[in-house]
Order: sequence, then structure tokens, then C-alpha cells
Amino acid sequence: MMLLAVLLSSVSLTLAAFSQVVFEPEAATNSLLQLQLQLGKDSSAPEEESDDPADYWLSWCWDGHHPTDQEFFLLHIGKVGGCSLVADLSKLVNRSRIWTQQGCYAMSRAGHFKKTFVMLRRPRDLVLSMYHQCSWPGGPDSPEWHAMEELGVAPGMPGNILPDFATWVHTWSHDAPTEDYVAKPFWNDKFHCNDPRDMMSRFLTCVNPVGHPPSINASDAIQQMKNSTATGLLEAYHESICLYAVELTGSLPSHCNCEDAAAWSSFNETHITHDHTYNDTIEDYNQAVLEDVDAISSADRQLYRAGVQLFIHEMEKLESTFQVKVLCDEQREMLLEGILS
Repeated sequence: MMLLAVLLSSVSLTLAAFSQVVFEPEAATNSLLQLQLQLGKDSSAPEEESDDPADYWLSWCWDGHHPTDQEFFLLHIGKVGGCSLVADLSKLVNRSRIWTQQGCYAMSRAGHFKKTFVMLRRPRDLVLSMYHQCSWPGGPDSPEWHAMEELGVAPGMPGNILPDFATWVHTWSHDAPTEDYVAKPFWNDKFHCNDPRDMMSRFLTCVNPVGHPPSINASDAIQQMKNSTATGLLEAYHESICLYAVELTGSLPSHCNCEDAAAWSSFNETHITHDHTYNDTIEDYNQAVLEDVDAISSADRQLYRAGVQLFIHEMEKLESTFQVKVLCDEQREMLLEGILS
């Protein structure tokens, strides 16, 4: 199975080291570890074939951890606010209760967690955000930068000048690699960094996209989302925190009444950028570019539509239970408009 490809030794983790790290609660996610985990699997791991793509990820995980009922797993999907979410959830519960990793949904199953939380983002915005991280992976002092330097592909090095967004996404749409992308840390020609194709669906299904179009089943991703304890939306971050809070504490925070401006504004949202800032928006690009973006996020677009519908349904249930308006009409309409683009 191509997912079992041996990585560059400079970036591989031993299975023993991973077993000590993957479920270790830390104040912030270790970016270098994220990078290493995304690259693939250690050469010392068993090279067994399996028809279940989730087994690839399960083999990474330490299956000896048995969490308490108070502990839960947060699936960290890249560029969907994972680190900010950990910080804000830590205001609700003790940080030691939060176990998180940027991997795939199967990690929750491997860790025997009874509760798993997911956050989704509008696919077009997600692809643009990933492009900017790939073109500028933090400052020279960031773990990502140092890891790239060790691989000889740091920004500014020969052969690592990322093309403009339109060219980059068009290449992914029309000339993407047909082999297992996970097996390479960076595509040292036109691609670089993470595979942007159906990123959310890939994290939920544990399937790596190979081929044209990518072989990701949106129905499987949607089902995994529905299997989670709660699914939030980055575009409704504040409301999502309220949903998570009820699941974790059984109560609704005082800042969750969207009709009380003073109470609502009392929530101090965390925003961790990892030094990735940019000024353009996806709306700045023409229709041809948007079509290329949509072509590489077909499953994610279906997943996001289902996620918005599920989120609105969960908001209605929450509001009925607590008799408090959490998702105001303007925000609700914005979410519904977002699934049309």
C-alpha cells in the first residue's frame, strides 16, 4: 500500500517516540511534530497490507491509552482554527482533558475516546489559507521553517518559489501527482507543502487522495462527521464554542446569548495565526480560479454543506433546551449563503 512508503529519515519519528507524544496534552500543538506526522510513517513500523485505510493511521497510534470520561479528542484539521480552539476550550475545562492531534479521525478510535469534536471551514477559504501557509510557513524562527531548512526547501531556496495562487491551484486541479503525496514532505516542483485536495474529508475518512479526481467519498466523510460528538464551524466560531461548552460542561456560558450585545462581546476569542497573515480573499479571484478550487474540494463542499445543516439543527436544539438565542438570524443566513459558494 502506497501509504506505507518509507520517508526521508531526517523527518521520520520512531513508533516509540510517537506513542509518547501523540496523546500528550500540551499547551499548544507542536508544529514540527505536525509536519512530521503529515509526512507519513516511520520505516520501523510494520509493513502490513490492509484494505482499511484507517489501519494506516491506527498503526501510528498508541493504543494503550484509556481515557477517563472527562477526557476527549479534538480532531485538528490543518488551517481550521485547531490551536485557537484548544486555547478557548481550555477556558472551559482543564487543558489536561483535551487530547488533540493533526492526523485523522481514526486516532480517536485508537485512543478509545468517548467524545470527539470536529471543526469545519468553508472549503474555498481553506484552500486559500493552505496556499498562504505553504508559501510562507511562519517566520525564520518557526519550527516549520527550521524543518524545511533541514530538508533543503526553505522559502527562498532554489526551486522553492511558490507560483501565484491561480497557477498553484490550477496545477493541483489539472496536473496533481498521481502517487502517494503523503510519502513526500514537499513537492519540489510546483506543489510544495500539504496536499490541498479535499483536506477535511481526508482527515475524516483517513483516505489519501490519489488520482484524477481524488478518490474521496463525501458520504463517508459526512458519516464520520455525524459520528462525532459535536461539529463546529469556523465561520460560526463563537457559536461553536457554545455548542462544545454544553457538550463538555452541561451548561451554556453567559456569553452565548447573541441577542445580548454586552454578554456576547464579553467572549474574548483566541486567534493564533502562526505568523501566517495575508490580505487577499477568495472573492478576489475570477471564476476560472474558483472553478479550479472547487474541482479539488468537491467532497469537502458536500461535507461542508452537510456540516452547516447539521450545525443549524444542533443550534435549534440547544436554543430550545436553554431558551436562549445563540445563532442569530443574520449569522444563520450568512452560513446558508456560504454553502452556495
